[in-house]
Amino acid sequence: MHSIKWVKKEDVLKEMTWNLHQDLWNCFISEKPFTSLGKLVNSGEFSGLTSQEAQEKLTEFAEKNNFGGKKINYKLRDWLFSRQRYWGEPIPLIHLEHSDLKKLPHIYDLSEATDKNKAYIFKRNPVY
Repeated sequence: MHSIKWVKKEDVLKEMTWNLHQDLWNCFISEKPFTSLGKLVNSGEFSGLTSQEAQEKLTEFAEKNNFGGKKINYKLRDWLFSRQRYWGEPIPLIHLEHSDLKKLPHIYDLSEATDKNKAYIFKRNPVY
């Protein structure tokens, strides 16, 4: 038979032998949700499912009852600036007014660029 005894909050962890119980106790005391993988409990028809199984079943349930569904979210970043952190800026960027743009020399090929410190406008070769 089991007996019930009063244990101080500080002594509870000493009495627990399973790591899962200790994790759950720490979540309960800190009032933070349990976010690791495991099995669902007290979840009605979904109790006993693993985290992965539950994700699939709950998604199906949400789609069937028209209050949610599967969705893929992509975090789009400006590729030019996000790659700078690793490799550095690939192309020097300059901001010009429209009138200044007209003053830049037009070239068809990189070999026509004579000055490294000057900006150019690439034009399409009319042959292509």
